[in-house]
Amino acid sequence: MEEPGIEHGRGLPSKRGLFLRLVTELVIIFAGVYGAFWVERYQQTLEDRERAVTILEALEREIDQFSGAGRYVEEGIASALVAYDSAVALGLQVAPAYYREPGAETPSVSVWEATVASGGVNLLDPGLFYDLAAFYNRVRSFSQRYLRYNQVTEQEVLPRLSLGTSAFYDPRSGGLDPIFEVHMDQLRTLRKEATQIIARADTLGEVVRAAGERLR
Repeated sequence: MEEPGIEHGRGLPSKRGLFLRLVTELVIIFAGVYGAFWVERYQQTLEDRERAVTILEALEREIDQFSGAGRYVEEGIASALVAYDSAVALGLQVAPAYYREPGAETPSVSVWEATVASGGVNLLDPGLFYDLAAFYNRVRSFSQRYLRYNQVTEQEVLPRLSLGTSAFYDPRSGGLDPIFEVHMDQLRTLRKEATQIIARADTLGEVVRAAGERLR
C-alpha cells in the first residue's frame, strides 16, 4: 500500500505531504511566537499593575500628609483670626492678625510631579487622573496665594511690629490702613481655601486608597 504523502515507488514526500509539513511547521512557529508574545504581555501587565500600586500608595501618603499639615495650618490661621476679632470686638486697637508657616512654606507635590514626569499617570484610571490633576492644581494655587500673602507679611507687617499698633492704622479714619485690610482679607481667604482643600484631600485620599486595594 502507498503511504500518505509518499510518492509511490520512490519513497519521497509527495506535494501534499510537503504542504502538510509546511503548514504544521508554520502553525508551530505561530503558536510559539504568539505564546511568547502572550507571556511577555502578561508579565508586562503584572509589572504595570505593581507599578500602579506603588504610585497609588505614594500618592496616598502625599495626600494624607497634606491633609494633616493642612489642618495644622488651618488651625493656626483660625487661632490668629479669633484672637484679632475678639480684640476688635472689645474695642481694642491691635496689630492685624497674620500667619507664618514655621516649616516648609508650601506643601509637597513631589510624588505627583514625579508621576507625571515618568509617565506613570498612564497607568491610572482616566477619571482618577483628572481628579488628581484638579486637586494638585488647586494645591499649587493655594501655595502661590500663600507665598504672595507671606511676602506682604515679611515686608510690611513684621517691620512695623516694633513701632506699635498705631503703625497699622490710618490716623485720619482710625481704621486699619487699606494695605492691612487687604492683608486680613487674604488671610481669611487662605483659611477658607485651606478648609476646602483639606476636605477634598480626605475624600480623594480614600478614592486613591480604594483604587490601590483593587489592584492588589
